[in-house]
Amino acid sequence: MKPLRIKMTDTLIREYDLLSKMEQIGIDQEYIQNVDLSNFHSDDYVDCLRNITVEHKDMYADQMRAYSFTDCDCPIFDYMYEYC
Repeated sequence: MKPLRIKMTDTLIREYDLLSKMEQIGIDQEYIQNVDLSNFHSDDYVDCLRNITVEHKDMYADQMRAYSFTDCDCPIFDYMYEYC
């Protein structure tokens, strides 16, 4: 997400006083590493996340359109899968 969208989300959370209703949860690192994103997303989407890079994004033009990966809203960056 672009910094502006993150800032807007943060502003909404603060304006609605949601921070006081949140609590930090601890999640085991091993669990996080074993989450199967295909439980929530199509295999094609997960494959795109796993393999797309800034250098090779032209190879994924169809998926980028299908999944709304744009420079305006969801820019491509290296290691997207690991980030997710």
